[in-house]
Amino acid sequence: MAELVVTIAGAAGRLAGQLLGPRLAAAAFGPAEERVLRKVLEEALKASLAAQLRGAGEQAAIMVMHLETLLGRFFADPAVAKALVDSALARTEPPLPELLASFDAQGMDSATVGIDLPALLSAMSAAVAEQIRVEAGKAGSPLFNLLVVNHLERQDGRASTPRIVGMAPPPPQSFVGRGGDLEQLRERLTGGDRQRLQVVTAVRGWPGVGKTTTAAALVHDAALASAFPGGVLWARIGQTDRVRTELIAWLRSLDEEPDPDLDVPHLSSRLSALLRDRAMLLVVDDVWDPAHAAPFLVGGADCATIITTRAKSVAEAVASSHDQVYRLEVLDEESSIRLLAQLAPQVASAHEQGLRDLARAVEGLPLALQVAGRMLAAEAGRGLPVDELLAEVTQGFRLFSASVPAHLAGLAEESSATVAAVLDRSVSSLDPADRLRFICLGAFAPKPATFSIAEILGVWGAMSLTADLDGLRVLVDRGLLEPAGNGDYQMHALMALFADSLSQALDEPS
Repeated sequence: MAELVVTIAGAAGRLAGQLLGPRLAAAAFGPAEERVLRKVLEEALKASLAAQLRGAGEQAAIMVMHLETLLGRFFADPAVAKALVDSALARTEPPLPELLASFDAQGMDSATVGIDLPALLSAMSAAVAEQIRVEAGKAGSPLFNLLVVNHLERQDGRASTPRIVGMAPPPPQSFVGRGGDLEQLRERLTGGDRQRLQVVTAVRGWPGVGKTTTAAALVHDAALASAFPGGVLWARIGQTDRVRTELIAWLRSLDEEPDPDLDVPHLSSRLSALLRDRAMLLVVDDVWDPAHAAPFLVGGADCATIITTRAKSVAEAVASSHDQVYRLEVLDEESSIRLLAQLAPQVASAHEQGLRDLARAVEGLPLALQVAGRMLAAEAGRGLPVDELLAEVTQGFRLFSASVPAHLAGLAEESSATVAAVLDRSVSSLDPADRLRFICLGAFAPKPATFSIAEILGVWGAMSLTADLDGLRVLVDRGLLEPAGNGDYQMHALMALFADSLSQALDEPS
């Protein structure tokens, strides 16, 4: 019995390799997806073969070898392999009549194989689909986006071949008040005609305003899928230098295995050559250093690139003109209320004014609204009164200790454990003196938190900090202050509240 198990496992492994032959893998999947899919196919084949051979007795081992020979020839046909794998990814029944006709066309008789071939193929496809679902649910799964994209493309009536390469987030579940932004960005990226296509668009805004979420909505947008039939390449950079890793991943997705000794300029140059005649959308998410974005500005004449960043200097460095920078604003009050009502419908009807006060207090920051809405829904779902919670959240007390919703995990800006941690990503990148300047401004911020240059320099001077415009430039660049017009500057209410909490922590005895 143990020997039979080993024989079946060996056959399953080899047959899985046939299903994911080089042509199929290169056309549809990256290396990470291929590794997991190979494992899934192997386990599904092992279970399906064992079920078919149950009761075969002493002939079982011989039948395994016979089946491996026949199925190996069958699975080596790229059309057969694609049909079986795609049906499993789409969680649909495989096209059995076409597959059996293909089997017979190869000079093999499906009626005399010795097993129920349709049952084997159906069971295998179902087992693969179930295991893919399980694998896609694991943290950091390379199959997650593959599965999401297949689902979306089937809904749109397009082919099920994945078109997004890289760890792009899934389409946002709650995306209220961004219709105008999507329309404007869509126009920039397509221009209505190829002559007016905007080659680079730098999207910037407050921490937690939803830059990554908006980019995710764009890469899953049906209109842009038609404009860029070559698909999407997504890279997430962050505060660590992942440039070389992401360039190699992009090259591999374009069927190029780069020399491991190539440096970043050579990798970028090779990528530029491969993209010259393709129509693709390139997304470089969460860039903190303009030098990290430069190697990805390689799209051909029919490509477009989105750079997301919170840093003003990065946006200005990657854009060749002011028009290429897109400022993503906070949500307006009505959109904020709609989002809260969507997240906590059982609270909305009884606490209309409370939701309005909350929307005003967090000044339309989508991340804060998401966290607050989920908290309200959870409390109401437990049958607890939400009045006190509404008051606490409106004052910001609970927002800095609340978990970010699970569905936001994986987004570059919103993957930290708390709202405070998201904001601290910008603050912690400051040197100690500039960090103190930020804390002091927040601690003395009026409501609304708007300052003139003289008031800013006055606060710093009163705290014995060097009062010059260089510190102001740093805070603006990090997205912690924004120009408000007429020479004034504004700090988001949550930024001011966070700065005040940091100030109180500094005053506490160690």
